[in-house]
Amino acid sequence: MRNDKLELLQLLQKYPNLPLIFMAPTEEMDMDFTTAVFQEFSAYKSTIYEYDYYGNTAFTDDYADLLERYEDMFADEEDYKNLSDEEYENIIKKYIDDNIVKYEAIVISISA
Repeated sequence: MRNDKLELLQLLQKYPNLPLIFMAPTEEMDMDFTTAVFQEFSAYKSTIYEYDYYGNTAFTDDYADLLERYEDMFADEEDYKNLSDEEYENIIKKYIDDNIVKYEAIVISISA
């Protein structure tokens, strides 16, 4: 990871109306009453997917990971047991397209 200020500035100029999304590894941010300083980041434009993860709202820009999560989630459903892998994947893709909030954003990915 790098301190990608120039890329961030270019993205902000090119897409001034897109929201900024900050992504940070939460398992590394378990701190009580402290402030974390992050010096390394990358900036890029991406599609953000907002979805329910066991009752909590989660976000990702990794479509392949999202697809795998939902394939795993519905794998034991009786309706899907006799489908080919391709048919099952297409159904899950349609489910994601119809049910998952998605939008374009400038992502600032930071690392601890």
